[in-house]
Amino acid sequence: MEKDKPQQKESQQTKVSVTTDPPQKDASGVFSVRAMAIVSLGAKTLHGVRVQFFLDSREEGVAAQTDENGRISIDVTLPAGKKSCSIEAQVVGEIARARTIVDIPDTEKKKREPAKFVINPRRVGNAIWFHVRVVDAEHRTVADAKLSIFIFSKNGKESHLVNAKDGEYVHELNLEPGKEYEVMIGVVGCGARVFRRTFRGK
Repeated sequence: MEKDKPQQKESQQTKVSVTTDPPQKDASGVFSVRAMAIVSLGAKTLHGVRVQFFLDSREEGVAAQTDENGRISIDVTLPAGKKSCSIEAQVVGEIARARTIVDIPDTEKKKREPAKFVINPRRVGNAIWFHVRVVDAEHRTVADAKLSIFIFSKNGKESHLVNAKDGEYVHELNLEPGKEYEVMIGVVGCGARVFRRTFRGK
């Protein structure tokens, strides 16, 4: 009669998992996450196990022990200028290691580009105010739009290159009685489209 062969127990290895919360942005625009690692052996979490975190394969902070639930957390500042980074957790002295990828939100605001401009001249006597408003394709004002202003008369040509800081600019022109003035205003980025009108002083 054959004797039953002793059953071999599968050896269990320490395992670690790592997760992160969604990135949070502080007042200075820097993103960070809270990373949490859990160390376990089979179905049991392990208390007092030292864990080292890594950011893009470089040690982040110092190794610390898991709590009574086998957990350990750390706040990680995400690198600027990158679209993603890796956060890892490893049990000190063992091969157990886990990795997760964190997508870093884009902090750069898309620059508004001039699409069109509106000019409303207002005249009182021989004084004219040209109110220029520059907007993008979604009709939002474009900050720091560049304006080219040309004024032609018998006195010659007068030119101005100005900056519409908040997307709006007012230019004042005083006409001399009996003289004719041709006014041309264009916006850099709006192609060949220009405002062009002739005025005569009273």
